[in-house]
Amino acid sequence: MSWPWRTATMPLETDIEIETVPHYHVYMVRCTDGSLFTGVTSELEGILLQINSGRGPQYTRTRCPVFLVYSEEFMNEADAEHRAEFIRQLDRRDKESLLSESSLAVLE
Repeated sequence: MSWPWRTATMPLETDIEIETVPHYHVYMVRCTDGSLFTGVTSELEGILLQINSGRGPQYTRTRCPVFLVYSEEFMNEADAEHRAEFIRQLDRRDKESLLSESSLAVLE
């Protein structure tokens, strides 16, 4: 007996190409000296590996290893850069407040 939903075969591979839109991440890392560094990347895992291997941004090269403490995702680079610049302008207390607010949101 043949089941009705199995009569049509679906190809496992298709010739349809799906265009992926790059996403940009604003990230903040805590360096070994306790300082915070904010940046923008399209490859979050890649930049963390790059930073921790000593090949990242100049500021972080002597402050490895770093730990990701914050990230936000954006659909375009301009929005990500604007957000990163806003975060960079915050003082230390406000950055720490942002971190605690974001970690509380994860727990909810």
